[in-house]
Amino acid sequence: METKNGNIPQTSSITFRQLTWTDIAFPTRDEAELLAEKYQFHPLSLEDSLSRSQLSKIDDHGSYLLIVLHFPIFTSHDTIIKPTWLCAFVGRNYVITLHDDFKALSDLFARFQSSDEIKKEYFAEGAGFLFYRILDELFKYCNPILDKLLTRMGEIEDSVFVETGEDTQEIATLRRNVIAMRRIIGPSRPVVNDLKPLISPFAAQNLDIYIDNLADRINRIWENLDEAKEVVEVFKDSDFVLVTNRINRIVQTLAIISSVVLPFLVVSSLYGMNVDLPGGISHGSLVSFVVLLAIMFIVSGTMLYFFRRRHWI
Repeated sequence: METKNGNIPQTSSITFRQLTWTDIAFPTRDEAELLAEKYQFHPLSLEDSLSRSQLSKIDDHGSYLLIVLHFPIFTSHDTIIKPTWLCAFVGRNYVITLHDDFKALSDLFARFQSSDEIKKEYFAEGAGFLFYRILDELFKYCNPILDKLLTRMGEIEDSVFVETGEDTQEIATLRRNVIAMRRIIGPSRPVVNDLKPLISPFAAQNLDIYIDNLADRINRIWENLDEAKEVVEVFKDSDFVLVTNRINRIVQTLAIISSVVLPFLVVSSLYGMNVDLPGGISHGSLVSFVVLLAIMFIVSGTMLYFFRRRHWI
């Protein structure tokens, strides 16, 4: 059965010492019903596991935990950050992860599947520790995305203050990505903090120090995003001021040109009418023509002098 996006559900499992990690990509109602039959999950938990719009949260159902989180990923063009959804069930002897397009998690599953040493290291400490390791690796995956944002910020920092620079679109994209990543990472912080007293019963050891380390990692990401947000706002304001200044100078130049040309337009308009005027074709002379030109140049020159004295040009 295909999902609405045309993706085919993919279910894979790793079992080591009675602990099983089941990974389901692009889950559908059929996969949820199979989970209900095997693990007796609460119907509301199954509904939450299929709701891609579900907010980040953690629910304690006694015999298992339901955790919903979101992580940042780049689009196919590596320009726009969007959230991807992850739902996890953590029980005594199982970890179940459900997600859509999340290459980092699929790659992590493949790495665990191919290495017996990794299985021995992470599966031997129980489902709680295995889930902590999964989260730790996924939040590490956020670092290259953050680094890419900070690198792009550094690249446009020099050009944004150059008046001839054209960075409005770049700044808008950068600002959008920073805001998107803040909206994704922000709700994860309380979920990880709430995870601390709930996850240890599902592990062979107390995981407080590990969860604290995970929380510190997320807080460092958040602090960098806070700083990036402030810097991007400075970029946006500076670019707005510089663009406005360029527009004002263009308008000012056009106004000066219009003012200087105005006397010529007035005189030419008068003599363009179908009436006889002094200096016209019917009763004109070279002297009249020269006098008219002199008057127009004097008026235009006076305007230019006035503009120069006012430092408008």
